Amino acid sequence: PFPEKYPLLQETLSQASTVVVHSQLAEQLVRKSNYPRAVYRVPLIDYQQSVSFGIDLVENKLLKQLHVQKASNTVFVIGIFGFGGPTKRSKSIFKALSELSNETKSKLKLLIIGTDNYNADIEGMGLSDTVVCTGYINTTDYDQGLALCDLIINLRYPSMGESSAVQIQAMSAQKATIVSNHGWFSELPDDTVHKISVECSEVEELKLAIVKFIANNNYRFKMARQAKR
Repeated sequence: PFPEKYPLLQETLSQASTVVVHSQLAEQLVRKSNYPRAVYRVPLIDYQQSVSFGIDLVENKLLKQLHVQKASNTVFVIGIFGFGGPTKRSKSIFKALSELSNETKSKLKLLIIGTDNYNADIEGMGLSDTVVCTGYINTTDYDQGLALCDLIINLRYPSMGESSAVQIQAMSAQKATIVSNHGWFSELPDDTVHKISVECSEVEELKLAIVKFIANNNYRFKMARQAKR
């Protein structure tokens, strides 16, 4: 939660013959440190995720149950994937969901794959009936869980200059995403992701974005196609 306590490692840079980074932000930080040699910016790899969900491939029972609910057109599935931690803004996400109308909440499920230490926040905000938390699952189920989602929320603040494999996976799977307008995420084209601020309006902007994605399929599908492209 305190990336400012971990500055660039000058001693390491002084001995490096070359530096390879994923983002403009990281490249700028390296150059700003007066690093004198070559710096290469290489895009994060495209993971080629599954676009469609295949029930026969899935082992996890919770994913199977969620698929049945979605197949009956009763739920809109929002996903959070990967390692947890304060920089992933989970409390802001839970707060935004808890403040949605009961009618809107009844239409959605929040699928959490990965870190499963959110129980206290989920229960405290009255989201036990909304959240489906699988914990860590096998690679195939992970891919299929991503394919099952209608929307991915992937916030990150503050940033230590890192890029997000989850974000690349989501875009490769042709998913609309909501991201923080900060760090590497701010470098993504504006028509491929929905960016929200990291200021005090974060929760309110997140609520508006979720409602928009649920209500406006054209907006969601267009952004998903652009993300894949």
